[in-house]
Amino acid sequence: IAVLQDLNVNFMDTEMLAKIQNVRNNTIKSEELAIQTAKQRTVQAIQALLASEAALDNAMVESSTARTRYKRAEDLTKEGLAATRDVETALLVLQKAQADSVRSETAVESAKRNVDAARFEENRIVQQADLRINEADLRLGNAFQRQGASIVLAPSDGTVVNVAHVGTGQMFKEGDMIARIVPTSSDQAVEILINSRDAAIVDVGRPVRLQFSGFPAFVFNPGWDKFTLNTFGGKVAVVDAVDDGSGYYRVLVVPDSTQPQGTWPPQRYLRQGMPATGWILLNEVSLGFELWRQLNGFPPVMPSKKDASSTKSKSDGKEK
Repeated sequence: IAVLQDLNVNFMDTEMLAKIQNVRNNTIKSEELAIQTAKQRTVQAIQALLASEAALDNAMVESSTARTRYKRAEDLTKEGLAATRDVETALLVLQKAQADSVRSETAVESAKRNVDAARFEENRIVQQADLRINEADLRLGNAFQRQGASIVLAPSDGTVVNVAHVGTGQMFKEGDMIARIVPTSSDQAVEILINSRDAAIVDVGRPVRLQFSGFPAFVFNPGWDKFTLNTFGGKVAVVDAVDDGSGYYRVLVVPDSTQPQGTWPPQRYLRQGMPATGWILLNEVSLGFELWRQLNGFPPVMPSKKDASSTKSKSDGKEK
């Protein structure tokens, strides 16, 4: 329909898509590198924890050995088989081994905290990387959509019947109409308006007789087929639940093949917007009843008490 040129300063660069694509690719590479670095730090922290645990095990073994040697030296000294100096030396070795054990336990606890911190940092970097990559993808997608919007395509097959501004150099803003299109469709429907009094007695499926503009018809009484010529059959498909603001309700009528002349003329003769007159048919009654109803001013349809009670019981049952 039209080819537009974007006047937004953020989208006027002819190499905009290539640059945004390059920024996205660099962002992905940078974030992947940051994730790999964070994973390596986590691995290093785990390795440091394993080394600390091995050092603790070694310190515990040395402490146990030093305690055994100290006990042996103390017993030999009591029996006079070892000098007091040997006991003192064994005690110093035991104290050093115990200190090493405490130091190793502290190192293990510190290594565990480092592992937890490294894993937390890794998760934070991964989430941050996902966020930045998604932002880059969104920016690139918006740029593609923005550039694609420069070519305005028809939403459906049809015919352009009106162009708002003809010629090049026209300015449009968001929400302005560019062109009006009549869609191509094989479905046919007639829109008629009825007042609020008639809307109360019209329901879906009611038969309708229609007279189209350009098709001469003789209508003495639409309910008498013998005295009506060149009218077309239809049925009520939709009755709006609310009025159009002036007390009239919209009714959509579609072809009804079960009625005489239920097939309407082709679309080339029934163009959109063509005037039409419709008669919605109600119940079939005798001529005497209709004259009596007209003379007394009664409505076309009067619900009986039996119908009202059955309708009420049905609605109550549905509500339950």
